[in-house]
Amino acid sequence: MVGTVEDRLRFDHEERERLARSSVRTIDMGPNVSLPLDVAVVGSGIPRNVALVSCGKAKLRTSEKVQAHELYVGNPFRLSFQYAQATADDVLILSALHGLLSPYERIAPYEFSMAQMLISDQREWGLRVVHALKALYPVKHLRLTFYSGQQYIRPILGAITDQDRQYWTLTNPLQGLDLFQRNQWLRRQLEKLDDGPPF
Repeated sequence: MVGTVEDRLRFDHEERERLARSSVRTIDMGPNVSLPLDVAVVGSGIPRNVALVSCGKAKLRTSEKVQAHELYVGNPFRLSFQYAQATADDVLILSALHGLLSPYERIAPYEFSMAQMLISDQREWGLRVVHALKALYPVKHLRLTFYSGQQYIRPILGAITDQDRQYWTLTNPLQGLDLFQRNQWLRRQLEKLDDGPPF
């Protein structure tokens, strides 16, 4: 953690310089909304709640490009994505082929899984995802919630540095649950959301 006021000012100055050097990019967060990647205020200290939902094997049968959240049609993805949308500030998709995806990015159907990667390729994939998260959220303070299997989580955890861990909180509400139990848990959580607050 940054200690003195001088260190804090130097850190903020370096962050601003890094943002200025980086190319201007945007992420499509939905219809009529295009946010700059540096959406949070540098130095605010308020964590951004970001859900990471892994893609699914079951995909829409189409030859056209579709929005990523429409491509994956299996129950594990649909339930995770629906719950993540209801509880997180941002939802991003973990794809074995593409790395980190906006739900609204248009992609073509594909057949590729983490199981097809060598361990070294999985490590590289994890580094790519972490690098993409840092580019999207240069403010540092993140609360990352995983809705995915260990084959997606392990490479990301391996790529997160000790410095990242000072600013990132990681949670995995599905840890220890098999696929059937995950679906059950997600359905229960969604039902609770539908019930609304007690009166």
